[in-house]
Formats: sequence, C-alpha cells, structure tokens
Amino acid sequence: MKNILIVTYVFPPYIAVGGYRILKFCKFLPQYGFKPSILTLENPNTRAHDPESLKLVADDINIYRTGTFEPFRIKEQPKAVSKANQQDVAQSPPAASEPSIIDKLKRQIKLNMTVPDASRFWTNFGVKKGLEAIKNEKIDIILSSSPPQSVHMLGTKLAKLSSLPNILDFRDLWTQNTSYHEKKLPDYLAKRDRKYEKDCLENATGIIVNTDTFKQQLLDKNNFLTETMIQTVTNGVDSDDFIKYLKPYPPNEKFTMLYSGSLYGKHRNPDFFLEAVNKWIAEDASVKNNLCIKFIGNKTPEYIQMVTKYGLEGVVEGIDWMSQDELFEKMMATDLLLVFQGFDPVLNAAIPRKLFEYMVTGKDIMAFAPEGEIPDLINRYNCGKSFASKETKPIIDFLREKYQHWMTRKESRQSEVKLRDMGDLETKKQVEILADFAESLL
Repeated sequence: MKNILIVTYVFPPYIAVGGYRILKFCKFLPQYGFKPSILTLENPNTRAHDPESLKLVADDINIYRTGTFEPFRIKEQPKAVSKANQQDVAQSPPAASEPSIIDKLKRQIKLNMTVPDASRFWTNFGVKKGLEAIKNEKIDIILSSSPPQSVHMLGTKLAKLSSLPNILDFRDLWTQNTSYHEKKLPDYLAKRDRKYEKDCLENATGIIVNTDTFKQQLLDKNNFLTETMIQTVTNGVDSDDFIKYLKPYPPNEKFTMLYSGSLYGKHRNPDFFLEAVNKWIAEDASVKNNLCIKFIGNKTPEYIQMVTKYGLEGVVEGIDWMSQDELFEKMMATDLLLVFQGFDPVLNAAIPRKLFEYMVTGKDIMAFAPEGEIPDLINRYNCGKSFASKETKPIIDFLREKYQHWMTRKESRQSEVKLRDMGDLETKKQVEILADFAESLL
C-alpha cells in the first residue's frame, strides 16, 4: 500500500463543494493501493459546517489540521446545516451602496494581500504540519486540490522540501478560470499571480483536471507541459449515495423545480429565467398557484430582489444550506432540476459537480450553458435539455411540457424513482484513473 498526502482547504466537518471530491478520493483510493492522509485547516473560511459529514471519513484516515492567518475572513460564524438556516429569498438585505474612496482603497490593500487568494498565508502555517505528516505517514506522493489555488503553493513547497512527487488537482483552473477577470487585478498583481501559478505547474510531477477542455487549455497556455503530464479525472458521481433514497415519492402538490448551488456574478444569474416564469404566468394565471422554485445555497442581494421584481413571492423559496442527506432527498422528490452556468463561451469547459448528482437521480434537467461540456453530457445521457440563450419562448415551451408531465403524474398518482446508469462517470472508476496515474509517477 502506497501512502498519499492530500492537501485540501476544506475537509469534514467543513464541507464546501470541493470537499466531496476529496471524500470520494479517500473512499476509493485504498481499493487501488493508496492510503490517504489529510492536511487541512482547523477552521477554514466557509459557512458550510456539517458535523454529520465526519461519519463519511474512514477511521483509519489520519487528519492533520493547522491554524492559519486570514485577515479578510467572512465575519459570520460557520452556519450549522439545519432547517433553522432556511429563509425566504425575498427577506434578505438590500444590495450594498456604491463603495466610497476609502472602500476602494481598502480593496486595493486587500488585493495585494490576497493574491492568489485570501488563503495564501496557510502556506506558511501548513509547512511544519505537512512535513510532520510526511514523516509520520511515510508519504510516497503528495496531492494538492484547488480551489483555493494557494493550496498548490503549499503542496509544491512540501514536495520541494521532501523531494517527493506531487500532483496538482485543478477542480477549476487558476489564471484561466472563467471568472478570473472579475478579480480586476492590476497588471502587477496579475503578473505576480501568474508567477505563482507557473512555479507550481513547472514543479509538478503530474496534474489532474476536471474536464478534457481544462487539459487542452492548460496545454495551450503552458508550452512546458506535455500531454502525458495531465490526466482528466472528472468529479463523476457515487451512485451508492443515492440508493437509500430509492423509495416511492408521491407526486408533488406543486410543479417543483430545484437549483442547488451559489448564485453570483453575471453568469450564474437567474434573472432571465424568473422573467420567463413571470411571462408564463402572465399567459396562464392558473400556473402560479401550482409552481414552486427552490434555490438552495448562497444568494447575493441583487438576485434576491428579482423575486419581488417579477412578482414571484410565494413561488420562489430560498434555503441557505442543508445537509447532503436532505439535499439528495429533495432532489429525488423534485420534478425538474436547474443548472445556471451562464452563456459566455468561455464557460464551455466547466462541469459543476451537481450536474452529475442531478443526472444519477433520473430526473429531468433544464440547463442554461454555452455549447460545450454541459450540453454534451445532457445529450449523451438523454437527461433533459440545455439552452444556449436567454430566449424566452423556448424556455416557456419546455416548462409547459414538463408541467404537463407533472399534471399527468399527479392525476394518475404515478411515482417515478429510478437511478440513471452513469457508466464510466461513476466516481469509483474516476478514482481508479487517478490511482493508475499516481502509480505511474512513482
């Protein structure tokens, strides 16, 4: 059995989206000859705190936790994942006013201290504990998983100090991230960020990425990388997580749509969708009392105001956080699952983890994404429809079609529960690819 140290910013009981990828690595790597140990933080900067997630970690996995220094942490305490955190979307605070000169100055100071990201100082705190883990666990190879990208700086430093091979795991790319331009870094900071990135890439023994498109993008920008250095290991889905939800679900009293994830920036923006729903209701007022749209996850104030803007109070329900168990059960019981990826072609490479989870439920999916990875998956597995524009009529037509399916199920009391066969997209098969790749680097 080989020993692998996984460097990750979040790990149970803190369980932001990327943490589930690492959990699955920990679950399946031992089946392919690698025993994982974890280097992570005692208290990462995340609101997602789920003590129950610790039950998903095997007893023989040793976890090394460190402190850190993050001067720009969120002020709120981590939110326990429970129904007590649920709140109506329309009750959130109004959008912030235009920043003052002092606020802009503070932003510049913050930018200087947060390249590549606000977690950069963990590199200094994590080295000692990481070297301790390497010695105690007799580590053979190091894997660092981002975001945040500064995790790779720590992993690279540990690899240099220990003379061990290392793998960079990019769930999202670094300076090629689709939302990177939204940072609005001055040129000198963008150059500094690129320097950090290049140092990590040049010193990596191997790299794994979430999609084939990410792989090609890295090769196009970095001529020192080779095809054999980069392996695609997509998130996939672990069907075992859903077996316990295979039970009859009575038809919903309302046609229920669900979106899981954050809403932020100009891309993950549901304004056009809520406008289409508003127009659909204007054409058929009887629909309104039969609709429920659930948004589960973080929402910024400007999106919250859309609910009132389109008169959808009582239709849209906002829920801050909930446990994975609760979420999966709601997904299995819903009628239509939503993906808001945005329409910019630069987003064509990304596949959100939730898409694989949506797919395995066997439910219909309505995605909004550019031509690329997301529509390709949806078409290949015949699990719904992806829209590449905000045009209202096709959106309403598709909603009407799925609404009629719901009406039929409700009238006949049909219960549809069947998991979709995910084939090579099963997480276990993806982790086998990772293990084979790691073995080749030793």
